[in-house]
Amino acid sequence: MELTSDFRAGRRKVHSFDRYTLNFADSPEEDCRNRYYDTPSDNLEANVGLSWAYLLFSKGFQAVTLSPSISYGYVHSQQENSLYRLDWLEEMNDADFGTLPSTRDALIAALDRYNSYLSTRNCHTLLASTAFRYSYDVRERRDNNEVRTAFWRLSFTPGIELKAESLDFDGQQQAKHSRTELLPAMTLRLERNTRGMMHQFWLEGSYRQQLPALFSLLGLRFDSDPLNVSEGNTGLCRTDVFSTELYYTSDQWGMEKQRRLSGLIRATFYRNAVATAQIYDATTGVRTFRPQNVDGNCHIAFDGKFSTPVDAHKGWVLNLALSNNFYRNTDLQATNSPIAESSTVCTNYMALPLSMECNYKKLRIGAKFQTAWHSARSRREHFQRINGVNIDAGIYGNLQLPWKMQLATDFSFYAHRGFANAVMNTDHFVWNAQLSKSILHGNLIFALVGYDILGDISSLNYTVNMQGVTETWRNVIPRYGMLRVIYKLNKQPKKRQ
Repeated sequence: MELTSDFRAGRRKVHSFDRYTLNFADSPEEDCRNRYYDTPSDNLEANVGLSWAYLLFSKGFQAVTLSPSISYGYVHSQQENSLYRLDWLEEMNDADFGTLPSTRDALIAALDRYNSYLSTRNCHTLLASTAFRYSYDVRERRDNNEVRTAFWRLSFTPGIELKAESLDFDGQQQAKHSRTELLPAMTLRLERNTRGMMHQFWLEGSYRQQLPALFSLLGLRFDSDPLNVSEGNTGLCRTDVFSTELYYTSDQWGMEKQRRLSGLIRATFYRNAVATAQIYDATTGVRTFRPQNVDGNCHIAFDGKFSTPVDAHKGWVLNLALSNNFYRNTDLQATNSPIAESSTVCTNYMALPLSMECNYKKLRIGAKFQTAWHSARSRREHFQRINGVNIDAGIYGNLQLPWKMQLATDFSFYAHRGFANAVMNTDHFVWNAQLSKSILHGNLIFALVGYDILGDISSLNYTVNMQGVTETWRNVIPRYGMLRVIYKLNKQPKKRQ
C-alpha cells in the first residue's frame, strides 16, 4: 500500500504599462491609449492518493495482479485582470510613461470596467482506477540465484474521474457557472523483453476526455485591443483524445560496448478539439476570435537515438538522433463573412542532430551539427507554402587549468535557408566563453563570462507555427560581459547519538 500527497500554493503580482496607437487610413484621427495592467493571482493546489495491490494468481512463471488506486485533488485559483485607461485622465496627459495618478480615486476612475474582471475558480476531482496485469516472467537459475531472462506483461487500466468545478466571475456582468462531470479513461499496454533481456518493447493505447475551460463557456466578449476582439462560446463540448505509442530500447544488447539504441513512435488523434475561429472584417481591420470545436487534428511523432564509442579506448563518443513531428491543425477562418470555414494546415518538422565528444584527462572537446527541415502546406486561399532548412553547427571545449581554474568556450553557426520570406533567411555566428576560478574547496566560484562576443545575435526571431509564420521581437542585450560570484553552502545534518 502506498500513500502520496503534495501541496502547493503561490501568489503572483504582475504590473505592466503600454502605449497603444492606432492610425486610420481614411481619417487624420488617432486612437492613442495609455494603459496600465494590474493582474495579481493566487493559486492553491492539494493532492492525496492511495494505491495498493493484490496478487490474484501465481503459478510458475505466471502471475495476475490487481492494483486499485484512488486520488483526490483540489485546485483554488483567483485571478484579477484590471485594465486602467490612463489616457482618460487629464492629469496624465503630460505624465511620464510608467507613472500612475496621484490618488487611488483617480486610478479607479480610469478603470476599464468592460475589460476588467475578478474570477475565482474552485475544482474538486476524484479519480478512481484499477489496473489488471498479467505477467509471464522467464527465470533461470544461475549461481544458486534465480535470474529473469525474459518477460511478457499485459495490463488494462480503466478509470473514471468525477470533476466538480465552479467559477465566480465579477466584471462586465456577475455570473456563476458550475458543472459536475464524469470523465472516462482507459489504457491498454503490452510489454516484452526478449530472451537474455537484450531488447525491450512496449505498445500502448489510451483514451481520455478533456473539458473546455469554464471561462470560455461564459460567452464573454473583450475588446481591450480594438483590432483583436475575443469572444467566448457557451456551446463548447468535451474533447476525445485517442493515442497510441510504440517504444523500443536496447537493454543488455550493446551494453558491453557501451552502445545504446532507442526509438519511439507516438500518434495522437483528437475529436471535437477546441480550435480558434478567426473572422476578419476587411473594411475595419478587426479580427474576432472565438473558440469552437473541430475535427481532424492529429500529431504523429517519431524519435530515435543511438550512441556508441568510436575508438578502442572509448574516449570518443558519437551521438546520432532523428526526430520527426507531423501536425494536422484545423482552425476556422473567414473574411467579410459571419460564418468561418475550416482551414487545415499540415506542418512537418524533421531534425537530424549529430555530435561527437572526447574526454581526455583534463580536456573535454566536442563538435555538433544539426539539420532541421520545416514544411507547411494548406489548400487555404493565399496560403504561402513553407519549405525551409535550419542548419546549426559548432564546436565547444572545456579545459581544466592550473590553480583550480577552468576555461570553457563554444562557437556556433546558425543558418536559415529556403524560406519564401527573405527576412527569415539569415546567418548568425555566436561565440561565448567563460573563465572561472574556484576556492574554499570549490564552494566559492568566480567566473568571468563573455556572451555573444561577436555581437551577431538578432533581436528578431521568426518561427513557423501550425498556422503560418510568427515574428517576435525581443529587447535583448546584443553582447555583454559579466562577473559571476557563486557560493555553495552545504551543511550536513548532525549524527544522532
